[in-house]
Amino acid sequence: MTAVKRWLAAIFLLLAAILSGSLAMFLRPVMWSQASFGITLIGLVVLALYDEENYNLLWLAGLLGLLCDSFYFGFFGVCLVSFPVLTFLTQKLARYIPEIAWTKMLVALVAYLIQYLYLFLILAMFNLGNVSRSAFWQGLGASCLSGIFWIVLTFWLWRKVAQKFPFLPSQADLY
Repeated sequence: MTAVKRWLAAIFLLLAAILSGSLAMFLRPVMWSQASFGITLIGLVVLALYDEENYNLLWLAGLLGLLCDSFYFGFFGVCLVSFPVLTFLTQKLARYIPEIAWTKMLVALVAYLIQYLYLFLILAMFNLGNVSRSAFWQGLGASCLSGIFWIVLTFWLWRKVAQKFPFLPSQADLY
């Protein structure tokens, strides 16, 4: 049972990636296509806020970034780079953030929007999509609303997972 507890955060993040990918596929006609893959990133950021010393999260973020890149984009680099970088920066920032839930939610929203800006920059640099100013502002609004929705809906789950079941803690942390 202890082995499952050590991997529970990774299992939840994998399920979040699957849910996020399914929502992106099924809701594409209804909402802007880039506004729903943030469930995984929100989970990573909240885990990093509550488990700031666990650098195993960086490896997990890289693997999840690889998975999300292969599903969403078909090329590697967007999530493969941004997930570990945002996780690392969140871990470094976590010690300066007060232990109040809404401030941590705000950090998760800022990370979500940084991911959107990074994605927009990559799409614009390589001319891979509609990168007009109106598309940017529409996408930013949709991403902001989507981020707020997913943060409010899932924050308590990620906080509980981070506090009770940290990802691959060292043996010294178990005793």
